[in-house]
Amino acid sequence: MTRTRIDIAGLERADVLAALYNHTKPFGAAGQLVPFALETLAPADAQVFINAAKQRNIREAPARDTVYVELDGTLSLDYLWGHSLKLAFDGDVVDATVYDIDNGAGLAARAIEHLRATGSAMPATA
Repeated sequence: MTRTRIDIAGLERADVLAALYNHTKPFGAAGQLVPFALETLAPADAQVFINAAKQRNIREAPARDTVYVELDGTLSLDYLWGHSLKLAFDGDVVDATVYDIDNGAGLAARAIEHLRATGSAMPATA
């Protein structure tokens, strides 16, 4: 499997997380099960999740809607408000390999390109 590692130098992690979230749709039945799964994620709200990051206990499965600091220092999360994100932030790089598998090939790069070009974490409307 080829890894999808995207350079995010010069961007705030909260903006990147919000952009990647806002470019996805709720995963599976999450739209019905999580009432706010259809809402957008503002960068300020993304920062709250990042600030609340906990050291992950490697003996436990990751909890949903939780950002973890892995043993190697990367920030990672799997699901957020019903969206499958599966991201790992390591310095100025985000690993979006599984994000692209779950949400569509190349979506992470397009979302970050849009963020760089417009400064907006919201996807372009058709």
